[in-house]
Amino acid sequence: MTFLNVKEAAQYLRLSPQTLNNKRVKGDGPAFRKFGRRVVYAQADLVAWADKQTHNNSQQARKG
Repeated sequence: MTFLNVKEAAQYLRLSPQTLNNKRVKGDGPAFRKFGRRVVYAQADLVAWADKQTHNNSQQARKG
């Protein structure tokens, strides 16, 4: 299993690290793990989260 730090995960998703941090705090981002104080993301969890962000139209995306 491949783990990415916040900066790497944000780059992978093409988000800013701050956006990813905000999503983690609000609870609407990808699953993460903590090793001590270190936050990491499994690459598979990033893909799974991104797949759930798929929408068929803009109205659906706003509801989501």
